[in-house]
Amino acid sequence: MAENGKAKSGSGGAYTINLEIFSKRLKVFYDHWNGNKSDLWASSDAIAIATPPPSEDLRYLKSTALDVWLLGYEFPETIIVFMQKQIHFLCSQKKM
Repeated sequence: MAENGKAKSGSGGAYTINLEIFSKRLKVFYDHWNGNKSDLWASSDAIAIATPPPSEDLRYLKSTALDVWLLGYEFPETIIVFMQKQIHFLCSQKKM
């Protein structure tokens, strides 16, 4: 299985997200959210993470770090909305 953020060999350069790594990291995220919901997350029912367009001024963003940690790729101009039973990705149509 390819690591997150790596193209599979023989796939014509297509990118893949390693579902095993994604699932494990998503579980860590949700466990932290649910375990600390009232203390750290203000009892929120949803968490929205917005990643702005690429910029020389904004090189080290927590939103970009989350994208790379969870999915293996940067997703500029994207909003990820985490809910208890759903995740929504709102993306621009541009290819970077």
